[in-house]
Amino acid sequence: MEEEGYLTRIFSNAFVAFVPRFEVEGLIRARDLGLVDPKSGCNAKD
Repeated sequence: MEEEGYLTRIFSNAFVAFVPRFEVEGLIRARDLGLVDPKSGCNAKD
């Protein structure tokens, strides 16, 4: 399912998205998108 949404706020590590069809607004952190947190100690070679 795809719906049109708008970014209402942008932060260094997150953004707030609004989906008008469902009248929903929420914070989405970069960590939630599967990006590696440099502090996690994850090594892609392992």
